[in-house]
Amino acid sequence: MYLCAILTAAGVPLPLVPVLLELLAIACTYLLTFRLYGGVEALWAGFLLATCPATWFVSQHIWIDSMLVFSVSLALLAADWAAERATPRAYALAGGVFALSFLSKTTGALVLPAMVALALRRDASALAPRKLLAAAAAATVPCFGWIALLRIANGQWLPSAFPTVEMMRRYPFVASIVARPWHYYASNLLLFAPVFVLALLRLRARDRRDLGPAICAVTFFTGLTVFGLMHGGYQTRYIAPAYPALAVLAGAAVAQLPPAGAIVAAALVAYGSVGAAEYAVFRTPRFADLRASVAEQFIALFR
Repeated sequence: MYLCAILTAAGVPLPLVPVLLELLAIACTYLLTFRLYGGVEALWAGFLLATCPATWFVSQHIWIDSMLVFSVSLALLAADWAAERATPRAYALAGGVFALSFLSKTTGALVLPAMVALALRRDASALAPRKLLAAAAAATVPCFGWIALLRIANGQWLPSAFPTVEMMRRYPFVASIVARPWHYYASNLLLFAPVFVLALLRLRARDRRDLGPAICAVTFFTGLTVFGLMHGGYQTRYIAPAYPALAVLAGAAVAQLPPAGAIVAAALVAYGSVGAAEYAVFRTPRFADLRASVAEQFIALFR
């Protein structure tokens, strides 16, 4: 909200704010992949995130989720950079970026395990007292300051995103997202962005470089699924912060494929891009979530 106020005061049209944040997330994903793997992998990762239906969808709405996608991708990059510098000052900066993720949305805290994994890969002493204290101080001050203000202003420690019975009664869409199946995020991935399933190919490599992005993706998918099981609801935008990490892994996997495999990957990207255009451009005003995959719509044409 504050970022939108600052940018709009500077003359940036409000609808462009999430678009700019999406572009920044793509840049962070490219840089992280370049640092972990190399140029070819980085190009694929940036391309995959740029054509991702979920992040396209988020970037076309004035939602805080676009800020969260950017801050999570920046946090991963900051952790890897801090480990390379291996100084308390660098870790303090990474801690500040973690705070940005948390302040964007409380689920941003889920990026922390991946940040730790990325830091330990380059710097075995990442958890040394001085470095840990620097990162913790930079993260704790803004996070706890915001929590204290929230408590004073609203009488609650953290904002609650759990729909009430009254909300579900008044708004059918809210009731529908609570009633979705537990596998919603996994099936959503298969239906709308199947190219990211190629990230699973990286499991065969058993490469330490994959650990941080893999932890990030698994943590967000698992954490938001648990949130749904607790009747918090399932929405495509909730899981959007996992896609930069999936793009890193899938980009690294695609770069190693033979020409035939790369063609298959490009076909999957094209399929996802059609969905991205459908829900992020053509039907943006009418849809609050991704309700039917492109495959389902094609099937419906021939019925």
